[in-house]
Amino acid sequence: MRLSIFGFEAHFGGVRVVPAGPTLTGYCRSDAEIEFAIARMKVDLDALSTAMKEALAEEARRMPFDEIAFGQLSGDNGSPQSAK
Repeated sequence: MRLSIFGFEAHFGGVRVVPAGPTLTGYCRSDAEIEFAIARMKVDLDALSTAMKEALAEEARRMPFDEIAFGQLSGDNGSPQSAK
């Protein structure tokens, strides 16, 4: 899901915040522009928080109990495992 500044990716290991583009703000030339840019990011992050929580809840409803237990027992945290 993408909002205006941030988005998130859902994966079997959870959800994570990702930027919607290569930059988060334009160049700010005044205090007011800085305040506006930060306020816009805060609003976007609040909406993103709600969407991420909904995605986790949806995933939990779809995932059978044994898959949840296996994921917790295996110690999977969504990060790639190194080759041995």
